[in-house]
Amino acid sequence: DHPYHYPIIGTRHDIWQVSRDRLMNFYRTYYRPDNALLVIGGDFLVDEALEAIDRTFGHLTNPVVDIPVTHGAHRTDIKQYG
Repeated sequence: DHPYHYPIIGTRHDIWQVSRDRLMNFYRTYYRPDNALLVIGGDFLVDEALEAIDRTFGHLTNPVVDIPVTHGAHRTDIKQYG
């Protein structure tokens, strides 16, 4: 029963228990341009890469709502394993 035995995102049962409203709220809160990271690698020209990035993602805007501030470490205790 080592903790690494259990999936990080939970079991299939755990995931199916998340409501659509809760999932959409999480998506709208955290999946946004100002909380994204883009990594590119390889042999490329910087100017061309920046132009392609702007063409692809330049139209995206940040939501008006701020990302919730977190303070310190967070801990979740699992009471029952799936």
